[in-house]
Amino acid sequence: MDTKHSINRKFNRMFAIILSIVVVLSLAFPGMGVVLAQDEPPPDPFIAVSLTEHWFWVNNFTPETLVTFSIYDNQGDKDPMLEFSRPTDTSGNLTIAGWEHTWDPEHGDYIVASDGVIIKDLVLEYVTLELFDYENNLISGKALFGRKVDIGVGNANGEQWMTVFAEEASGDETIGIWTADFNALFDITDDMWAGAHVNDDDGDVTAAHNSGPPEPPAWFTAFPSQDAVEGWDFPMGAVVHLTIDDPMTETFPDYQQDETVTFTPWGSWQLWVWFDLAGMYDIKAGDIVTLSYGNTVRTHTVQNLSVTKVVHEDDTVKGSADAGVEVHVWPYATGQDQLAIAKTKGKAKGKWNVDFSGIFDLAPGECGRSEIYDQFGNRTAVDWCVP
Repeated sequence: MDTKHSINRKFNRMFAIILSIVVVLSLAFPGMGVVLAQDEPPPDPFIAVSLTEHWFWVNNFTPETLVTFSIYDNQGDKDPMLEFSRPTDTSGNLTIAGWEHTWDPEHGDYIVASDGVIIKDLVLEYVTLELFDYENNLISGKALFGRKVDIGVGNANGEQWMTVFAEEASGDETIGIWTADFNALFDITDDMWAGAHVNDDDGDVTAAHNSGPPEPPAWFTAFPSQDAVEGWDFPMGAVVHLTIDDPMTETFPDYQQDETVTFTPWGSWQLWVWFDLAGMYDIKAGDIVTLSYGNTVRTHTVQNLSVTKVVHEDDTVKGSADAGVEVHVWPYATGQDQLAIAKTKGKAKGKWNVDFSGIFDLAPGECGRSEIYDQFGNRTAVDWCVP
Protein backbone atom coordinates (compact mmCIF):
# COMPACT_ATOMS: atom_id res chain seq x y z
CA MET A 1 0.00 0.00 0.00
CA ASP A 2 2.90 2.35 0.60
CA THR A 3 3.04 4.25 -2.67
CA LYS A 4 5.79 6.81 -2.91
CA HIS A 5 5.11 10.15 -4.49
CA SER A 6 8.10 12.33 -4.68
CA ILE A 7 7.77 16.04 -4.62
CA ASN A 8 10.64 17.57 -6.54
CA ARG A 9 10.52 21.35 -7.10
CA LYS A 10 13.32 23.95 -7.44
CA PHE A 11 12.90 26.83 -4.96
CA ASN A 12 16.03 28.82 -4.08
CA ARG A 13 16.71 32.38 -2.92
CA MET A 14 19.20 35.17 -3.47
CA PHE A 15 21.29 36.53 -0.63
CA ALA A 16 22.32 40.02 -1.79
CA ILE A 17 24.05 40.84 1.52
CA ILE A 18 26.52 37.96 1.19
CA LEU A 19 28.63 38.98 -1.78
CA SER A 20 30.62 35.74 -2.05
CA ILE A 21 27.60 33.48 -2.39
CA VAL A 22 26.65 32.40 -5.89
CA VAL A 23 22.88 31.85 -5.81
CA VAL A 24 20.84 29.60 -8.01
CA LEU A 25 17.25 30.47 -7.18
CA SER A 26 14.45 28.91 -9.20
CA LEU A 27 11.08 29.30 -7.55
CA ALA A 28 9.26 27.31 -10.20
CA PHE A 29 11.41 24.27 -11.00
CA PRO A 30 12.38 20.98 -9.29
CA GLY A 31 15.10 20.77 -6.66
CA MET A 32 16.22 23.38 -4.21
CA GLY A 33 19.34 24.58 -2.43
CA VAL A 34 22.02 27.21 -2.77
CA VAL A 35 25.43 27.10 -4.41
CA LEU A 36 28.11 28.49 -2.11
CA ALA A 37 31.71 29.50 -2.43
CA GLN A 38 33.76 26.77 -0.78
CA ASP A 39 35.08 29.00 2.00
CA GLU A 40 31.64 30.27 3.05
CA PRO A 41 29.45 28.74 5.81
CA PRO A 42 25.85 27.71 5.03
CA PRO A 43 23.33 30.55 5.08
CA ASP A 44 20.87 30.97 7.95
CA PRO A 45 17.62 28.94 7.97
CA PHE A 46 14.64 30.55 6.27
CA ILE A 47 11.00 30.07 5.27
CA ALA A 48 9.54 30.77 1.82
CA VAL A 49 5.86 30.92 0.86
CA SER A 50 4.22 31.43 -2.55
CA LEU A 51 0.99 33.41 -2.41
CA THR A 52 0.02 32.18 -5.88
CA GLU A 53 1.36 28.62 -6.16
CA HIS A 54 0.58 27.91 -2.48
CA TRP A 55 3.79 25.99 -1.71
CA PHE A 56 5.72 26.65 1.47
CA TRP A 57 9.11 25.33 2.49
CA VAL A 58 12.16 25.68 4.70
CA ASN A 59 15.88 25.54 3.92
CA ASN A 60 18.82 24.85 6.22
CA PHE A 61 16.87 23.49 9.18
CA THR A 62 18.12 20.51 11.21
CA PRO A 63 18.65 17.58 8.77
CA GLU A 64 16.32 14.58 8.94
CA THR A 65 14.19 16.14 11.66
CA LEU A 66 10.42 16.64 11.85
CA VAL A 67 9.39 20.24 11.11
CA THR A 68 5.96 21.45 12.20
CA PHE A 69 4.35 24.35 10.35
CA SER A 70 1.68 26.29 12.23
CA ILE A 71 -0.29 28.76 10.13
CA TYR A 72 -2.52 31.48 11.58
CA ASP A 73 -4.88 34.09 10.16
CA ASN A 74 -3.00 36.75 12.11
CA GLN A 75 0.09 37.02 14.26
CA GLY A 76 -1.02 36.63 17.88
CA ASP A 77 -3.86 34.19 17.18
CA LYS A 78 -3.91 31.22 19.56
CA ASP A 79 -5.39 28.57 17.26
CA PRO A 80 -3.75 27.77 13.90
CA MET A 81 -5.93 27.32 10.84
CA LEU A 82 -3.51 24.65 9.59
CA GLU A 83 -0.76 22.53 11.09
CA PHE A 84 1.44 20.36 8.92
CA SER A 85 4.47 18.22 9.88
CA ARG A 86 7.04 16.50 7.73
CA PRO A 87 10.72 15.51 8.10
CA THR A 88 13.53 17.44 6.41
CA ASP A 89 15.97 15.81 4.00
CA THR A 90 19.68 15.26 4.63
CA SER A 91 20.33 18.96 3.92
CA GLY A 92 17.65 20.22 6.28
CA ASN A 93 15.25 21.23 3.50
CA LEU A 94 11.64 20.31 2.82
CA THR A 95 8.79 21.46 0.58
CA ILE A 96 5.04 21.26 1.03
CA ALA A 97 3.60 21.52 -2.48
CA GLY A 98 0.61 23.69 -3.28
CA TRP A 99 -1.70 20.74 -3.92
CA GLU A 100 -0.94 19.06 -0.59
CA HIS A 101 -3.05 21.29 1.66
CA THR A 102 -6.13 23.52 1.76
CA TRP A 103 -4.45 26.80 2.78
CA ASP A 104 -4.93 29.73 0.40
CA PRO A 105 -2.08 32.05 1.53
CA GLU A 106 -2.86 35.77 1.83
CA HIS A 107 -0.79 38.73 2.95
CA GLY A 108 -1.13 39.14 6.70
CA ASP A 109 -1.19 35.39 7.34
CA TYR A 110 1.38 34.25 9.89
CA ILE A 111 3.46 31.06 9.57
CA VAL A 112 5.78 29.49 12.17
CA ALA A 113 8.15 26.62 11.37
CA SER A 114 9.95 24.69 14.11
CA ASP A 115 12.07 21.54 14.18
CA GLY A 116 12.51 21.67 17.95
CA VAL A 117 15.86 23.45 17.61
CA ILE A 118 15.25 26.13 14.99
CA ILE A 119 12.15 28.35 15.08
CA LYS A 120 11.39 30.73 12.21
CA ASP A 121 8.31 32.85 11.61
CA LEU A 122 7.02 35.02 8.79
CA VAL A 123 4.14 37.45 8.37
CA LEU A 124 3.24 37.21 4.67
CA GLU A 125 3.70 40.47 2.80
CA TYR A 126 1.73 42.03 -0.03
CA VAL A 127 3.27 41.23 -3.42
CA THR A 128 1.71 40.42 -6.78
CA LEU A 129 2.85 39.46 -10.28
CA GLU A 130 0.18 40.68 -12.69
CA LEU A 131 1.85 41.21 -16.07
CA PHE A 132 3.91 38.58 -17.89
CA ASP A 133 4.57 40.16 -21.28
CA TYR A 134 7.03 37.81 -22.97
CA GLU A 135 6.72 39.61 -26.32
CA ASN A 136 8.09 42.85 -24.82
CA ASN A 137 10.27 41.23 -22.11
CA LEU A 138 8.34 42.98 -19.34
CA ILE A 139 7.09 41.68 -16.00
CA SER A 140 5.11 43.82 -13.58
CA GLY A 141 3.14 43.68 -10.36
CA LYS A 142 2.57 45.43 -7.05
CA ALA A 143 4.07 45.57 -3.56
CA LEU A 144 4.12 47.98 -0.64
CA PHE A 145 5.19 51.40 -1.90
CA GLY A 146 8.99 51.68 -2.03
CA ARG A 147 9.50 47.98 -1.35
CA LYS A 148 12.48 46.20 -2.89
CA VAL A 149 11.37 43.24 -5.02
CA ASP A 150 13.60 40.54 -6.54
CA ILE A 151 12.31 39.39 -9.94
CA GLY A 152 13.34 36.18 -11.67
CA VAL A 153 12.39 34.57 -14.96
CA GLY A 154 13.55 31.46 -16.77
CA ASN A 155 13.11 27.84 -17.71
CA ALA A 156 15.23 24.69 -17.75
CA ASN A 157 17.63 26.32 -20.20
CA GLY A 158 18.48 29.35 -18.09
CA GLU A 159 17.26 32.13 -15.85
CA GLN A 160 17.84 35.80 -15.04
CA TRP A 161 17.19 37.91 -11.94
CA MET A 162 17.03 41.62 -11.23
CA THR A 163 16.06 43.86 -8.31
CA VAL A 164 13.45 46.59 -8.70
CA PHE A 165 11.41 48.85 -6.41
CA ALA A 166 7.65 49.36 -6.17
CA GLU A 167 7.80 53.11 -6.71
CA GLU A 168 5.21 53.86 -9.40
CA ALA A 169 1.91 55.27 -8.15
CA SER A 170 -0.97 52.80 -8.17
CA GLY A 171 -3.83 54.94 -6.90
CA ASP A 172 -3.32 53.60 -3.39
CA GLU A 173 -0.69 55.54 -1.47
CA THR A 174 0.39 52.39 0.40
CA ILE A 175 0.83 50.27 -2.75
CA GLY A 176 3.34 50.79 -5.52
CA ILE A 177 3.77 49.27 -8.99
CA TRP A 178 7.05 47.55 -9.85
CA THR A 179 8.20 46.83 -13.40
CA ALA A 180 11.08 44.59 -14.49
CA ASP A 181 12.35 45.34 -18.01
CA PHE A 182 14.50 42.43 -19.21
CA ASN A 183 15.15 43.78 -22.72
CA ALA A 184 18.83 44.44 -22.08
CA LEU A 185 19.37 41.19 -20.16
CA PHE A 186 17.23 38.29 -21.27
CA ASP A 187 14.80 37.15 -23.93
CA ILE A 188 11.60 35.99 -22.21
CA THR A 189 9.55 33.25 -23.90
CA ASP A 190 6.01 32.08 -23.24
CA ASP A 191 7.14 28.80 -21.63
CA MET A 192 9.05 30.52 -18.82
CA TRP A 193 8.19 30.89 -15.16
CA ALA A 194 8.37 34.26 -13.45
CA GLY A 195 8.67 34.95 -9.74
CA ALA A 196 8.64 38.07 -7.57
CA HIS A 197 9.71 37.91 -3.93
CA VAL A 198 10.25 40.17 -0.98
CA ASN A 199 12.41 39.35 2.04
CA ASP A 200 11.71 40.24 5.66
CA ASP A 201 14.47 41.45 7.99
CA ASP A 202 15.93 37.98 8.59
CA GLY A 203 15.63 36.66 5.04
CA ASP A 204 12.27 34.88 4.97
CA VAL A 205 10.50 35.13 1.62
CA THR A 206 6.99 35.97 0.46
CA ALA A 207 6.66 35.24 -3.28
CA ALA A 208 4.24 35.61 -6.18
CA HIS A 209 4.38 33.82 -9.53
CA ASN A 210 2.85 33.85 -12.99
CA SER A 211 0.95 30.62 -12.39
CA GLY A 212 -1.54 29.33 -9.86
CA PRO A 213 -1.53 26.28 -7.60
CA PRO A 214 -1.39 22.93 -9.43
CA GLU A 215 -4.33 20.56 -9.34
CA PRO A 216 -3.84 17.68 -6.91
CA PRO A 217 -2.53 14.53 -8.65
CA ALA A 218 -5.32 12.67 -6.86
CA TRP A 219 -6.32 9.08 -7.61
CA PHE A 220 -8.09 6.23 -5.83
CA THR A 221 -8.63 2.50 -5.57
CA ALA A 222 -11.97 0.69 -5.18
CA PHE A 223 -11.96 -2.63 -3.29
CA PRO A 224 -15.14 -4.58 -4.16
CA SER A 225 -14.15 -7.54 -1.99
CA GLN A 226 -13.69 -5.25 1.05
CA ASP A 227 -16.40 -2.67 0.30
CA ALA A 228 -13.84 0.11 0.71
CA VAL A 229 -12.34 2.99 -1.28
CA GLU A 230 -8.85 4.40 -0.71
CA GLY A 231 -7.91 7.86 -2.04
CA TRP A 232 -4.43 9.31 -2.51
CA ASP A 233 -2.94 12.81 -2.92
CA PHE A 234 -5.96 14.91 -2.17
CA PRO A 235 -4.98 17.98 -0.07
CA MET A 236 -4.35 17.60 3.66
CA GLY A 237 -7.49 18.43 5.62
CA ALA A 238 -9.74 18.31 2.54
CA VAL A 239 -13.19 16.82 3.03
CA VAL A 240 -13.50 14.44 0.08
CA HIS A 241 -16.95 13.49 -1.15
CA LEU A 242 -17.57 9.90 -2.32
CA THR A 243 -20.49 8.94 -4.52
CA ILE A 244 -21.30 5.52 -5.95
CA ASP A 245 -23.85 5.09 -8.68
CA ASP A 246 -25.23 1.79 -9.91
CA PRO A 247 -26.32 2.61 -13.48
CA MET A 248 -28.86 -0.24 -13.33
CA THR A 249 -30.95 1.55 -10.68
CA GLU A 250 -33.06 4.69 -10.89
CA THR A 251 -31.48 6.18 -7.75
CA PHE A 252 -28.65 8.66 -8.20
CA PRO A 253 -26.35 8.32 -6.46
CA ASP A 254 -26.93 5.01 -4.74
CA TYR A 255 -24.48 5.85 -1.96
CA GLN A 256 -22.46 8.84 -0.73
CA GLN A 257 -20.07 9.55 2.14
CA ASP A 258 -17.59 12.22 3.26
CA GLU A 259 -14.16 11.63 4.82
CA THR A 260 -11.22 13.90 5.70
CA VAL A 261 -7.72 13.58 4.23
CA THR A 262 -4.94 12.80 6.70
CA PHE A 263 -1.54 11.14 6.67
CA THR A 264 -1.35 7.37 6.28
CA PRO A 265 -1.67 5.66 9.69
CA TRP A 266 1.54 3.69 9.05
CA GLY A 267 3.73 6.82 9.08
CA SER A 268 4.74 7.21 5.43
CA TRP A 269 3.76 10.92 5.32
CA GLN A 270 1.52 10.31 2.32
CA LEU A 271 -1.83 12.06 1.98
CA TRP A 272 -4.58 9.48 2.31
CA VAL A 273 -8.33 9.13 2.75
CA TRP A 274 -10.20 5.91 3.55
CA PHE A 275 -13.89 5.11 3.03
CA ASP A 276 -15.16 2.02 4.84
CA LEU A 277 -18.52 1.01 3.38
CA ALA A 278 -18.83 -2.39 5.09
CA GLY A 279 -22.44 -3.06 5.99
CA MET A 280 -23.60 0.10 4.18
CA TYR A 281 -22.97 -0.57 0.49
CA ASP A 282 -21.87 -3.59 -1.53
CA ILE A 283 -19.37 -2.40 -4.17
CA LYS A 284 -19.62 -4.42 -7.38
CA ALA A 285 -18.45 -4.45 -10.98
CA GLY A 286 -20.18 -1.77 -13.03
CA ASP A 287 -20.57 0.70 -10.17
CA ILE A 288 -19.38 4.23 -11.02
CA VAL A 289 -17.29 5.55 -8.12
CA THR A 290 -16.45 9.27 -7.88
CA LEU A 291 -14.25 11.13 -5.41
CA SER A 292 -14.43 14.92 -5.49
CA TYR A 293 -13.00 17.92 -3.68
CA GLY A 294 -13.65 21.38 -5.06
CA ASN A 295 -12.83 21.29 -8.78
CA THR A 296 -10.89 18.04 -8.44
CA VAL A 297 -13.03 15.11 -9.58
CA ARG A 298 -11.87 11.52 -10.11
CA THR A 299 -14.19 8.81 -11.49
CA HIS A 300 -13.71 5.08 -12.01
CA THR A 301 -15.99 2.26 -13.13
CA VAL A 302 -15.44 -0.79 -10.93
CA GLN A 303 -14.07 -3.68 -12.98
CA ASN A 304 -14.78 -7.40 -12.91
CA LEU A 305 -11.84 -8.86 -10.95
CA SER A 306 -11.31 -11.79 -8.63
CA VAL A 307 -8.48 -13.87 -7.19
CA THR A 308 -9.41 -17.53 -7.25
CA LYS A 309 -6.27 -19.31 -6.02
CA VAL A 310 -2.85 -18.58 -4.48
CA VAL A 311 -0.49 -21.59 -4.45
CA HIS A 312 2.71 -21.21 -2.45
CA GLU A 313 4.20 -24.49 -3.72
CA ASP A 314 4.56 -23.16 -7.27
CA ASP A 315 4.45 -19.41 -6.46
CA THR A 316 1.37 -18.69 -8.57
CA VAL A 317 -1.59 -16.37 -8.26
CA LYS A 318 -4.69 -17.06 -10.38
CA GLY A 319 -7.91 -15.18 -10.97
CA SER A 320 -10.50 -13.97 -13.44
CA ALA A 321 -11.41 -10.72 -15.20
CA ASP A 322 -13.03 -9.64 -18.44
CA ALA A 323 -11.34 -11.17 -21.50
CA GLY A 324 -8.27 -9.28 -22.70
CA VAL A 325 -7.99 -7.05 -19.60
CA GLU A 326 -4.53 -6.32 -18.17
CA VAL A 327 -4.14 -7.28 -14.50
CA HIS A 328 -1.22 -6.05 -12.38
CA VAL A 329 -0.21 -8.41 -9.58
CA TRP A 330 2.39 -7.73 -6.89
CA PRO A 331 3.40 -8.84 -3.38
CA TYR A 332 3.37 -6.28 -0.59
CA ALA A 333 6.89 -7.24 0.47
CA THR A 334 8.60 -6.06 -2.72
CA GLY A 335 6.04 -4.35 -4.95
CA GLN A 336 7.40 -6.31 -7.94
CA ASP A 337 4.63 -5.84 -10.47
CA GLN A 338 3.84 -8.75 -12.79
CA LEU A 339 1.47 -8.22 -15.71
CA ALA A 340 -1.14 -10.79 -16.69
CA ILE A 341 -3.68 -10.59 -19.51
CA ALA A 342 -6.99 -12.37 -19.09
CA LYS A 343 -7.37 -15.04 -21.79
CA THR A 344 -9.62 -14.20 -24.71
CA LYS A 345 -10.59 -17.64 -26.08
CA GLY A 346 -11.69 -21.11 -25.12
CA LYS A 347 -12.78 -22.53 -21.81
CA ALA A 348 -10.16 -20.42 -20.02
CA LYS A 349 -11.61 -17.16 -21.37
CA GLY A 350 -11.29 -14.46 -18.71
CA LYS A 351 -8.77 -16.41 -16.64
CA TRP A 352 -5.38 -14.94 -15.73
CA ASN A 353 -2.31 -16.41 -14.08
CA VAL A 354 0.92 -14.96 -12.63
CA ASP A 355 3.99 -17.06 -11.84
CA PHE A 356 6.40 -15.54 -9.30
CA SER A 357 8.92 -18.41 -9.55
CA GLY A 358 12.44 -17.01 -9.34
CA ILE A 359 11.02 -13.57 -8.54
CA PHE A 360 9.39 -13.92 -5.13
CA ASP A 361 8.73 -16.81 -2.77
CA LEU A 362 5.01 -16.90 -1.98
CA ALA A 363 5.53 -18.37 1.48
CA PRO A 364 2.53 -18.94 3.76
CA GLY A 365 1.38 -15.64 5.21
CA GLU A 366 2.70 -13.48 2.36
CA CYS A 367 0.12 -11.11 0.90
CA GLY A 368 -0.25 -8.93 -2.17
CA ARG A 369 -2.62 -7.21 -4.54
CA SER A 370 -4.12 -7.61 -8.01
CA GLU A 371 -5.31 -4.46 -9.82
CA ILE A 372 -6.91 -3.20 -13.01
CA TYR A 373 -6.02 0.41 -13.93
CA ASP A 374 -8.11 2.85 -15.90
CA GLN A 375 -6.54 5.44 -18.23
CA PHE A 376 -6.35 8.02 -15.41
CA GLY A 377 -4.59 5.79 -12.89
CA ASN A 378 -7.63 4.93 -10.78
CA ARG A 379 -8.10 1.24 -10.18
CA THR A 380 -10.10 -1.75 -9.02
CA ALA A 381 -8.16 -3.98 -6.64
CA VAL A 382 -8.47 -7.32 -4.86
CA ASP A 383 -6.00 -8.20 -2.11
CA TRP A 384 -4.81 -11.76 -1.59
CA CYS A 385 -2.77 -13.79 0.92
CA VAL A 386 -1.03 -17.15 0.80
CA PRO A 387 -2.95 -19.57 3.05
